[in-house]
Amino acid sequence: MTLNVAAIIVLTSFLLPALPKSLGPAILFVIIGEEGDLFEGDIKFGLNYDRNKRFVLQNLPIAIAKQPALNPSIYSGTLWPNGTVYFKFDENISFENSQTFLTAIGIWEQHTCLKFQQGDENTTAYLLLTDTDGCSSYIGRVRIIQEVSISLSCQDVGHAIHELGHAIGLWHEHTRLDC
Repeated sequence: MTLNVAAIIVLTSFLLPALPKSLGPAILFVIIGEEGDLFEGDIKFGLNYDRNKRFVLQNLPIAIAKQPALNPSIYSGTLWPNGTVYFKFDENISFENSQTFLTAIGIWEQHTCLKFQQGDENTTAYLLLTDTDGCSSYIGRVRIIQEVSISLSCQDVGHAIHELGHAIGLWHEHTRLDC
């Protein structure tokens, strides 16, 4: 797989569909790959992101302004209702990686008020836990089947905790939109 790193400018709604348009464009560093673009190496873009319409820029400064620790308007619509995160295992996930995810889920449940529940045939919005697509996740609930992946290079509990953290809505600390 060929990877290139570039600075791109995108509307913030490409990253999180629920973001207010008043936030305007943002400059982000993105890994551009054949199988999809990833923000900071492991965060998948939102459904509105069109890689064919991105603008590739170089050497642009990034201005960071102080904001409240949590801005609910930014996360509106991406939180899991009632703190319940539904998940299913990909039918091809290895036994070892399914156990890794279960261990990570147990840690999240032990240290937070979140509940993870295995989805059934009626569940329409859930995490599809897989080991086929690198190490990646969307940020927060995207209201569809959303892959959370750990593969050969990151198939340990720490990485599973990290990717599940993105799926519940956590950004990398230094790039959170509400910092």
